[in-house]
Amino acid sequence: MLDVLKHRGPDGSDVWSDGFITLGHNRLAIIDLTDAGKQPMHRGDWVITYNGEIYNYIEVKRQMQEIYNIKFTTESDTEVILAAWETWKEKALAKFRGMWAFAIYNKRTQDLYLCRDRFGIKPLYYYYKNNTLLFSSEIKAILEEKMILRRVHIPAIVDYLIGFHDHNEFTFFEGILQIPPGHYLHFNLNSNNKKLIKYYDFTKKIENRTSTVEEFEQVFHESVLLHLRSDVPVGTCLSGGLDSSSVATKAVNFLKNGFNKSFHAFTAQSEDPLNDETIYAKQVVEHSELIWHLTKPSADDFLHNWEQCLWFQDEPVGGLSIFLQYFIMKTASEVGLKVMLDGQGGDEALLGYERYYPTLFLHWLKRGRIDRSYKEFISASKNSKLNTKQLAMYIIYFLLPGIRVARNEKKYKQIPRTILEHGLNTIRESSKSYHDLRALQIAEITKYQLPHLLKYEDRNSMAWSVEARVPFVDHKLIETAITLGPEDKIRNGYSKWALRKTMDGKMPDSITWRKNKIGFEAPEAKWIVTLKSEIDYQISKSAIIKELNLNSAPNKNYFILYNLASWESLFNVNLP
Repeated sequence: MLDVLKHRGPDGSDVWSDGFITLGHNRLAIIDLTDAGKQPMHRGDWVITYNGEIYNYIEVKRQMQEIYNIKFTTESDTEVILAAWETWKEKALAKFRGMWAFAIYNKRTQDLYLCRDRFGIKPLYYYYKNNTLLFSSEIKAILEEKMILRRVHIPAIVDYLIGFHDHNEFTFFEGILQIPPGHYLHFNLNSNNKKLIKYYDFTKKIENRTSTVEEFEQVFHESVLLHLRSDVPVGTCLSGGLDSSSVATKAVNFLKNGFNKSFHAFTAQSEDPLNDETIYAKQVVEHSELIWHLTKPSADDFLHNWEQCLWFQDEPVGGLSIFLQYFIMKTASEVGLKVMLDGQGGDEALLGYERYYPTLFLHWLKRGRIDRSYKEFISASKNSKLNTKQLAMYIIYFLLPGIRVARNEKKYKQIPRTILEHGLNTIRESSKSYHDLRALQIAEITKYQLPHLLKYEDRNSMAWSVEARVPFVDHKLIETAITLGPEDKIRNGYSKWALRKTMDGKMPDSITWRKNKIGFEAPEAKWIVTLKSEIDYQISKSAIIKELNLNSAPNKNYFILYNLASWESLFNVNLP
């Protein structure tokens, strides 16, 4: 299991066992680079194997030293987790500000806790059968156990075809589950009792709370500063969009004030001029005097590297932008960086996607503000990439779920209705949130959007032994952003208003007040045409595609089918 995950930690590997449980760890050394920081780490009755970063470990450590006179023998955040758990047990989780997946075990009581951070930035999977429990950061390590049959979980396939993945505890592999974000699994080796416990309730945290743009600016400042804590150099992804540009600009200002004199930024250039954002990234680079690295993956690069990228992902993915991100992390690794910042999470926290506009219009209508709703509609047609006709189509499509259901019924009519109904129910369930702004953001952050983006980010970075950090997914920042008023998220048609105001005057206006959101996109159409014969061959071999009769679908998505077929072959997956 450790061998197959060597990419996640090439700086050391160790195993500990007491005869009842075996814990293993591959180390990526970021904090306390000495041998004192190696894992599995012991303290009193407790032992831990852990992936992630507790960014406020210094403050938590200081609190334990001052109040409880607790002694520490390392400078690592790992020992802080152990000492905090020893002191406060599960209540320690509320004190941590960061990302984590850890297994912590009491050698005396034989209690095991498998815990994942609040929003699932770090992955944690498990398999339990016949009183045997396996767990890991990636599915491929669990698959090393030969008793696992590698059967496909058909409901996950149907959800994936319709556009949903990584939105619940189930994976594409039958019997392999993930610990949901904000949960931990308590397992006792004596009794074999297990219980999944939710320790972080996002909805309750933001009840009856309102925030201001000034509070958002302060917490954004704090988050980026904390995410720069590292004993190795830190770089950043830079697409040229508002989120990554804001993180890069804020970070370099901190670094110039004494942490570091050089800051590396990495951009993937698309072969398609319509998707190329390098002109914007270049403006940020020149403004902040960044050291810039540009990579431009080709169709040939895709053909020769796609299976490797998919192997690291473990499961089918949603689009070719994942491949561009993979190449960015490859380039960062080749330069020698082990930590990268990214702007993931800004769109979900601050209503950055165009599909959120209809819910905003509805919000004002429900409150009798027809004038405000109409004003925002007209402003959005001027200050986003959508015109009035496109906005009207978005309103119909996203506020009337029956249309989305009917469209997918027609698209996948060849799939047996009993199987397809699962995916249609997922559409119905997800569509409910579009009638309320806060409900929509909660759903997007906890289920339907952010989880799979964080998953792609983790696999693509760790594939190259790089730790990706996402300042916008700091829990204090997200709680603050969600509780801003609607007018502080979308105003005068501008999405992410609070962030734009925060960064106004701090980077070029052409970035801060940019209207044409492109997104991190690859030249998918061009590549598919170039590689059509290879794609057709792979699709023709797939038992899953044949079973669901997907190749006969009208207007089929070639990339989705190719992705599914490649995954099936790569992981030797069987039908149930």
